[in-house]
Amino acid sequence: MQKLTLMNRNNQIIHIENWIEKRISMGRLSFSLKEIREAIPEKTDLAIKAALLRLSKKKRVLSIHKGFYLIIMPRQSGSGMIQPILFIDSLMKYLERDYYVGLLSAAALHGAAHQRAQETFVFTTFPVLRPTLKEGIKINYISKKETPDKLLQEKKTEAGYLKVSSPVLTAVDLVQFETRTGGLNRATTVINELAESIKPKDFTKELIDWVQ
Repeated sequence: MQKLTLMNRNNQIIHIENWIEKRISMGRLSFSLKEIREAIPEKTDLAIKAALLRLSKKKRVLSIHKGFYLIIMPRQSGSGMIQPILFIDSLMKYLERDYYVGLLSAAALHGAAHQRAQETFVFTTFPVLRPTLKEGIKINYISKKETPDKLLQEKKTEAGYLKVSSPVLTAVDLVQFETRTGGLNRATTVINELAESIKPKDFTKELIDWVQ
């Protein structure tokens, strides 16, 4: 009986591992419990959660939020580091939140590469989200009543697209939230690096209205 139970558990893991491999082949590096339930309806919730727990222990998946998992690629399993830009969009869609990547994280994506921070800054709508601190991943969330869609840009990533503050909005946010990134001196340094990407035409009515 014990041997049979072990075989059933292994089959469950293999079944879910195959589903995960298929997602990787499609360039999708995260999933929710809802998605896996719909994809493998013959499995009970208990069986799915038990299999995911064992895969977590094997460092094949990582629970980053309740009901939301990251797929850890072999090249990532050693360091435990997963690029947040690869899953932020999927996570925000799962949470049904408007968002954008901002501050130093956006500046790095716009070319201020040596200003890359050890944490990722994400602006999102209320209610407030606690910081994400897991397996070397650090995400700080800044809550806003709404997001300025016309001041955002889309950046392509390995896993899809990412909403990022435009260079001019990044500069404005760096000043407004300078205490989050090391003070005004650092904010000024980063803005100087962004200057070439900011044009006079970028100072639009939408930007002025947003700042006010």
